[in-house]
Amino acid sequence: MRVSRHSIPTTTVTRAVADGSAPAARPRHVAHPRSGSRRARLVLLAVVAVLSLGACGDSAPDLDGRSYTSTEVRGHDLVAGSTVTLTFEDGRISANAGCNTMNGSATWDGGTLDVAEPMASTMMACEDDLAAQDQWLSSFLTSSPALEVEGDTLTLGDASSGMTLTAKQ
Repeated sequence: MRVSRHSIPTTTVTRAVADGSAPAARPRHVAHPRSGSRRARLVLLAVVAVLSLGACGDSAPDLDGRSYTSTEVRGHDLVAGSTVTLTFEDGRISANAGCNTMNGSATWDGGTLDVAEPMASTMMACEDDLAAQDQWLSSFLTSSPALEVEGDTLTLGDASSGMTLTAKQ
């Protein structure tokens, strides 16, 4: 028996030749006695890693293609009769607070909504209070508010400054 450079033992197996001449020798690989258990451990490790990643709580919520309407706003009084509507699609957010529609690129992973500044906006001739509300909403969304989704409820911000929204059906 000889040992290869990878320390895996090999043996020489002989074949009988029909005419009686000297037998031919050829090396044959013999598996290392622990190679099967090593492979099993690697497979088990890969399965555990995949399952662990699937159980992470910081995975991005599935907001893509969904729209939400405000049910509560904290830290700002909405203009009477107005609501905030947010729509998420293809890595972008669209927002409306009663007059102009704003939009921009956004990510929503790791428990934070990150909206790129400045947000693009339509330029409607709004009443002053609605124009101020648009400015407030743009500033709030680009401040990287905390984000939490539970069922059909989206919560942005914290107890003193934020909003709670419900998915539109």
